[in-house]
Amino acid sequence: MEKTVLVWITNPAACELIVRAGKKISDELEAELMVASIQRKIRDDWESTVTDLEALSNASRKVNAELTVIYSDNTFEAAVKTVRDVKPIAMVTGVPGNLNKNLFIEQLQKFDNTVPIYTIDSRGNALKLSQNT
Repeated sequence: MEKTVLVWITNPAACELIVRAGKKISDELEAELMVASIQRKIRDDWESTVTDLEALSNASRKVNAELTVIYSDNTFEAAVKTVRDVKPIAMVTGVPGNLNKNLFIEQLQKFDNTVPIYTIDSRGNALKLSQNT
């Protein structure tokens, strides 16, 4: 099985920076790049959802990666299943903007604190989070 860097994206405005940084990290680690987005199963505004997914997909294509969309109303459960299946050597996310995103990263760290997590800021800089959580 190949080594994989797993990039989590949801925000269309920040996805290009996150995906580019994930690509750089995957190149440095000589690993495959997997870009994933967890979307809720039920959406009221399909037009907005389609526009968001197009932006996420385009960002992925620019670095020759495919976007994997996971539909689930339980974000953490879907993330854990994906991490178990993929067994990434590193994960990449955006900088947490609110309590739910902080919680997502914290839960990922607690689930498997052996996998380094990098957060990407608005300038594309990567910060490797401490694994001693």
